Amino acid sequence: MLLGMGFSFFKICSCWLAILCLLIASWLYSEHLFKDRLQAQHQRFSLGLDFEEFDYIVVGSGSAGSVLANRLSYSREELLLNNQSSSTVLLLEAGKSDNTPLAHFSFLYAFTFWSSLDWQYFTLDSESKINEGHILRKMYWPRGKILGGCSSTNAMIYMRGSPQDYDSWNECEWDGKSKIWNFENVLKYFKKSQRQMGDAQQFSNEYHGREGEWIVKSHNENEIVSVIKPIVKAFSKILSIPIIDDFNNPHHTHQETDAPYNEVHLGAVGNTQVNIYNGKRFSVVDAFLTEQVLRRENLFVRTQAHVTRILFNGTRAIGVEYFDERMKKYIVKKARKEVILSGGSINTPQLLMLSGIGDENQLKMHNISVIYNNPNVGRHLQDHVATYIPFYLTTSFESLISSILSNPFIEIFNLLFQKKGKLTTNGVELNTLLKTKKCEHDRVLRYSPSKWDLVHQKCYDNHHCDSHDIQIHGTPTVAYESGNFALHQHGYTFIPLLLQPKSRGTVSLKSSNPFDYPIIDSNFLGHEHDQNTLAEAVRLCLLVSEELRREKVILEPTIKVKKLIQNLNSSNSEEEKRHHLIRYALDNVDLIYHPTGTCRMSNSSEQGVVDERLRVFGVQNLRIVDASVMPSIVRGNTQAPVVMIAEIASDLILADNER
Repeated sequence: MLLGMGFSFFKICSCWLAILCLLIASWLYSEHLFKDRLQAQHQRFSLGLDFEEFDYIVVGSGSAGSVLANRLSYSREELLLNNQSSSTVLLLEAGKSDNTPLAHFSFLYAFTFWSSLDWQYFTLDSESKINEGHILRKMYWPRGKILGGCSSTNAMIYMRGSPQDYDSWNECEWDGKSKIWNFENVLKYFKKSQRQMGDAQQFSNEYHGREGEWIVKSHNENEIVSVIKPIVKAFSKILSIPIIDDFNNPHHTHQETDAPYNEVHLGAVGNTQVNIYNGKRFSVVDAFLTEQVLRRENLFVRTQAHVTRILFNGTRAIGVEYFDERMKKYIVKKARKEVILSGGSINTPQLLMLSGIGDENQLKMHNISVIYNNPNVGRHLQDHVATYIPFYLTTSFESLISSILSNPFIEIFNLLFQKKGKLTTNGVELNTLLKTKKCEHDRVLRYSPSKWDLVHQKCYDNHHCDSHDIQIHGTPTVAYESGNFALHQHGYTFIPLLLQPKSRGTVSLKSSNPFDYPIIDSNFLGHEHDQNTLAEAVRLCLLVSEELRREKVILEPTIKVKKLIQNLNSSNSEEEKRHHLIRYALDNVDLIYHPTGTCRMSNSSEQGVVDERLRVFGVQNLRIVDASVMPSIVRGNTQAPVVMIAEIASDLILADNER
């Protein structure tokens, strides 16, 4: 495709040669360019300077764990200001440190997939075990196995979701009485960690923090390829929605349109906000595990430490057992105050079940002694289910690959020395939030209840259409599915996804061996509502693509999209068109890597795994702080909400243990 555009074979080879040289140089000089920030920590363990017992043990160093390690280990001087004493903290991470170019150069994040930095999970590819008759597509599900977890491997997008997400948690789980989980309170914690770049007129101080550790910025003009601008304009024109800068300001994202013949109830389009600084990823490790923090005498960080079980004395958590990859042996560490699980929505429920907390029938099947019977462990799995709609572009506009091909060595020079250019982007510059015409209160309530519905499902359904129901990302390359980018092709891909899916899956044990991966029954698109809504999202993307073809931005669709368009054009009824759209969604369903809900918060163990203060039901001194505690998935990327949850949890933990 690129050869036909006038890009010579020599130019294509020179581009990949330049990138290859960058990677080789990065690895050869990684000791200097990406110094292992944990060298002093490694030495403490090798010299036996760690403790047998800590106040807190945090399992997992991802978006929650790194925040917790920072906040719970405030130095004595910092804590004296609050009349508190410093606590000893052990942070355990199964993966290695983040001293690799793949975790730092923002444009390389897709290369972390299928690597040693990734757990490399897969969903079932058979009939769903919880939804008879629903045939599942096997899907690759990467999770960060590295210091920083997914914050070191993801697309770096900063979104919080809608205010309605947090207010519905409050109403549906705690009858509106929670002082913790409501938008007014969580906003303070979003702002606490955030250091928003840009002026206050563009990013209001009402919704953004300026003094936190975690840098958030928008893509600059010189980072965005030229095709993004006409695509943003096409979305705005065809769907009658505003172009905005700030996707974390509800005044901007919730503007209703009164334009005639509008296709949606409300929406907004614009460029994404990201955690990138000086041309490189700014992970939670960069923000919360700085050199100064890692020098704290009371903080210990151990990588390549795979936690295999939680230790109990009766129903009281007293420590953990982990396998130390360096020492090649199992090690036990005790916790005086609490064990805190921050492994994410797949690892956390697996560890709970391996330790005796879960559905007693499943535990007994694997000869695991039951500490507490709670069938909710591993249930209620949600993700922002998506599909990919790739097109080829005309030569008048840049894609990611064509912009790099034009001057590969200059782009690498700009990245390394000017800290700017196309290689400093995440490749996902466009963002769209929409509330579709399918999202109407009466329509949602008409869907048949499912056996995996929540007890409070009607409450959540009542709030289902309070805000957006779909999001559309886009990437200036040809992407056939998640992680499968045709980087040699000149194109653009629409990525529509569900923000409020009704389908829920499960995570269950394959065996009692902690090194066996769990069984993930996604059940995604198993609900009629989800099929109809994603089909509508595909239709809207095709509508925008027609405008882009008229404007000579898009050249033609890829083969699978062309077949869909042909089927739609030959259809004799709206019902037949809907069938083709749903079939496309089912055949091409994919994940956005935002798993949530498998240890959800609720007011009792009948509906959840943790209480309002994130304490695990039925046991003592054990909490969960990660995306698995979300009662219902938020309407947006999940990394920022997880950091917020960790900020709240830190205050809860310190308050409860200072009583």
